[in-house]
Amino acid sequence: MTSTILLKSGFRCPGDEKEIQRTARKLLSKWTVKHTLRTYSTPLGPTTVLTAGQPSDQPPVVLILGSSLAAATIETCVAAIARTREVFVVDIPGEPGLSSPGRPVGHSIRPYGLWLDALLPQVSNRPMCLVGHGFGAAIALAAECTEQITRIVLVSPEHIVPSARAEISALLRRWQRSINPSDVSRYLDTLTGSEYVPDQATLTWFTKVAVYTVPTPRTHGVPQSAVEKTSVQISLTVVIGTDDRVVSEKMVDRFVGDQPHIEKITLVGIGHLPMVEAPERFARLLDSRA
Repeated sequence: MTSTILLKSGFRCPGDEKEIQRTARKLLSKWTVKHTLRTYSTPLGPTTVLTAGQPSDQPPVVLILGSSLAAATIETCVAAIARTREVFVVDIPGEPGLSSPGRPVGHSIRPYGLWLDALLPQVSNRPMCLVGHGFGAAIALAAECTEQITRIVLVSPEHIVPSARAEISALLRRWQRSINPSDVSRYLDTLTGSEYVPDQATLTWFTKVAVYTVPTPRTHGVPQSAVEKTSVQISLTVVIGTDDRVVSEKMVDRFVGDQPHIEKITLVGIGHLPMVEAPERFARLLDSRA
């Protein structure tokens, strides 16, 4: 498929994506969970999807990760979900991971919707549960090819609700651009709940991301009218951690409002990265909803 969308690299210098890809493959080489990698042609370039688990009577989970996570960084979560169903973890083009380095020029979410519309039928022909995390939550809502989607789960939904208060946003931007490991550690402390302690592999990953990637620009979010339409057609769940300082629970409450078709789930003591902070708990949540 030939891209007609103007792209620019999500990495600081030409070739920087190769260092991120080497780091991701090194992480994957240590996985004990059986998995496969497959690359698909899309409007945003080659897109790599990790697959684990086996088909079951439960719909497969398609997980689109944001906030600098990649499939290679969430082995425990993948293992937990894969116990009951097939799971596909997508690395977004232009973001850290194994997909192509180009991201759309401009601030529209629409190109990502076109990308997802092209990708999903290639990944599976079965009805599926679409899970979008961080920036991936906005992308999940931007898809128009929704015939296969039985439920959408929006986790720590950036770019949909208003951003965190200004001082937190400024701290996050500074730490995202730092090459100092101590700054990266403070960045993770801000992103996650108070009980979470990152392992060395996670610290190394986020340090590499800070060195080699350009932070994701804030896109124009999905219109509220589109959200309301989607929530009527498809079961829609919003998941937020009580310790999330990037997307506050108060802002999520405003987003959900009085819409009876949108379910809200709160994870007590969890921050912005529930897939790494509480992977088993996150998998159980999916099992109970999809």
